[in-house]
Amino acid sequence: MIIYTCPKCGGDIYHTCICTFPPIDVYDCYNCDWHYEEPKVIDKMPFTQKGKAEYTEEWKIEASDIIKT
Repeated sequence: MIIYTCPKCGGDIYHTCICTFPPIDVYDCYNCDWHYEEPKVIDKMPFTQKGKAEYTEEWKIEASDIIKT
């Protein structure tokens, strides 16, 4: 188990997930006013005949996998 501590006062950090689309991770210290939100990003990609898009090392979709209409 890992208990994160506040960078401002050293108190325990409490993690909350706000169930939105996309979800937002929130970290709070109840001893002081320290607060941090970690928003998520949703990536959209085209569906291919393989069933999913393939990523390269740079996290880009290969052009050969894109279905042209």
